Amino acid sequence: MFAMVVEGNQETTMINEVSPSNDEHFAESVLRREDAPETQSQDRIASATQGTNPTDYNQHEHPNFNAMDSQWGWVPSLASHSIEDVVAQHQHNYEVEDVVAQHHQRNRVPPLPTNTQLLAVCDKQQAQCSHSATCTSIAANDTNDLNHDVPVSTSVQPPTAPPSTSTTSIKPPPQASLPHVASKQSKNANPSQLHFYPLAIRDVIECAKQISHCNLASINSFPLCPHLNAKSSNYVNEAIAERHNRGLAIPTGWWPNHLDDIAKLLWEDIENWWSGLKKRARVFIQEWYEWDPENRCSVNTNIAKNLLNGSAFLKYGLDDSGHMNNLAHPALSGVIVDFFYTGQGSIGNLFPEVFTQEVPRPTVALAATAIKVALNEIAAESKDISFKCDVYADVYINILGLMSKCNTSPIHCAKTKTLRIQWVKIGRNGNSMGTTTGFDVDLD
Repeated sequence: MFAMVVEGNQETTMINEVSPSNDEHFAESVLRREDAPETQSQDRIASATQGTNPTDYNQHEHPNFNAMDSQWGWVPSLASHSIEDVVAQHQHNYEVEDVVAQHHQRNRVPPLPTNTQLLAVCDKQQAQCSHSATCTSIAANDTNDLNHDVPVSTSVQPPTAPPSTSTTSIKPPPQASLPHVASKQSKNANPSQLHFYPLAIRDVIECAKQISHCNLASINSFPLCPHLNAKSSNYVNEAIAERHNRGLAIPTGWWPNHLDDIAKLLWEDIENWWSGLKKRARVFIQEWYEWDPENRCSVNTNIAKNLLNGSAFLKYGLDDSGHMNNLAHPALSGVIVDFFYTGQGSIGNLFPEVFTQEVPRPTVALAATAIKVALNEIAAESKDISFKCDVYADVYINILGLMSKCNTSPIHCAKTKTLRIQWVKIGRNGNSMGTTTGFDVDLD
């Protein structure tokens, strides 16, 4: 017969040739391996037609079978059942149940909250926060009635918006108002820094910067600081009106309290804007003027000085009638089209009502001034020169004077006007290449 011998944690099967009938009992019990109740084991024993006493069998021939007998129960002989019947009965008794499916059937997952429910929760949190803020001073004087040791100031926090579980965007409740600016800033914050202000106010300031750029390019490219301080209020008020026209709310408590600080931000932005224009001028003078092939500094210095002499850097040969092309150099065309008309954020696209018909005369004078700054750097042996108002405002005014001189001649007035219209067409068509036609100026 088969006997189970336990060696450590492993079980091995041995053959005992003394009693084959007992082998059948043991094989059947191993095949079935049922955790049968005690009553079923007794019924099987009673219905068995053959077999020995389980107690005697366990005690004499298989001392290790006692544990298995108590676990599996006693089974009838294989004399009246085939192996196929036993295996089929074994598979029937051990049908696997889908426990996970039954769990989901008994415990259904709750449905996701709707937008209406989320808005109701948001409204409730808003009301609770407002009520807590109102009662803060009362609660601070009666901290002994609190059930915990957390300070009252830390318990009053703005409500956090519940996470959205729907692809539909949830709009804030209409009664929600933007917070006061002063309550959001730390004691060490600097109102002359942009990050001092909330995002909504930063948007207003950025819009005011764009309006400032429009005025620099179309009216006065070199304003004095006091003049800019007076203009800053108009820029900000116009930006606020534009934000209101878009239906966007603006926090309170910052304007006009921080007028001087915002004027400082605008002035610093103008200096950065001038610097960016000079960098673009450096690119186009390297492209459109003829420099030393060996890039010798002394040679390039002389070339730059010759270009600056008599405003030669603004002239570009003669037209078919033999007239000088004043203020028509491709370097000037490239700077104007690239800096003022290229890109969605350029002022030519942001303010089409100002820059669509023709390039304003101040824009031409400002671009020419930036080219002169870049040439001055080469003439000074590639030393960096700041694009400052107190230094180059006079240059800007002189170039405007040259343009006024051109207007005294009908031929050159028509040529310069045609050129400014052509630059707009090039810029709005997305072409940043300098034009090769056009016009101190020579009135011949």
